[in-house]
Amino acid sequence: MKNYSLKVLLGILIFASPSTAQNCPECWWDSFAIPDMSNDKQIWPHSMPSMRRHYYVMNKGIPEDYRFLTNPVTLSNNIVRKGRENYEKHCIVCHGDRGRGDGVNAYFLTPQPADLKGMSHIMTMTTDNYMYWTITEGGIPIDSDMPAFKTVLSANEIWSVIHYIKQKISASK
Repeated sequence: MKNYSLKVLLGILIFASPSTAQNCPECWWDSFAIPDMSNDKQIWPHSMPSMRRHYYVMNKGIPEDYRFLTNPVTLSNNIVRKGRENYEKHCIVCHGDRGRGDGVNAYFLTPQPADLKGMSHIMTMTTDNYMYWTITEGGIPIDSDMPAFKTVLSANEIWSVIHYIKQKISASK
């Protein structure tokens, strides 16, 4: 009986105490995880991906300079190929070849790189302006390790990467 009472008391204390998400909502799901490469549907089984950028947008909106952008680059096989080349040169080391946030550098980053495939189901995260802002400014607005690409890639190169992500990564199985 004594052991049962202790478990009930601990359960009440845990349930009643404020959660980490309530204390630091901008840090949601930034926990460290060990990748499980055997599970194609969920690469980081011990934590959710960081929701810092989503939280930022829900509270502040996409910054004014990016708010109404749409992709001016016409979709074509050539543009998707150029997007793939830039993705492989700059993004694959963190986001991985399937866009699952499991690249060779992912293990060392805080928060973990976004699962681009998984994000494809969240409408606000797949808009042209959101993706362009994310790639251009990197992790600066949300204090993450993602580099800003505004001085590395031209606007058209960024737009081609967005086409590649939407056409090949988000649409892949």
